[in-house]
Amino acid sequence: MDSYTGFSQHCLVWNLASLHNDTTSNYFHGEHAMIDAKEIKNDMPVITTGAEQFAEVDHLVGPDVIKLKKDASGTHHYIPLSWVISTEGGRVKVNRTLSQVKEDWGADEAACQVTAARH
Repeated sequence: MDSYTGFSQHCLVWNLASLHNDTTSNYFHGEHAMIDAKEIKNDMPVITTGAEQFAEVDHLVGPDVIKLKKDASGTHHYIPLSWVISTEGGRVKVNRTLSQVKEDWGADEAACQVTAARH
């Protein structure tokens, strides 16, 4: 998997883990339990490990992908549910810094499924 970077690498692991009912799909960041998708609601703020809000939830796309509301440039971004480490306080907290989020998030929900299907 060394040839994969950023979002594609995380999605591949998370999709493979889902196929095997593995709850350790956060392989790259050491988390061992996934948040139940039912805990994530539309309009919830999404924050980094440093408590910086970078987006709001638009809605869930299937059981494993969160679509974020459009940013200032009018673009939707997508993040895997496997990044979520908490929904306490009505906020979705991810296991990333702001710079990591911006490097790793996807521009469409199909990116993860396409990457997993090819490899």
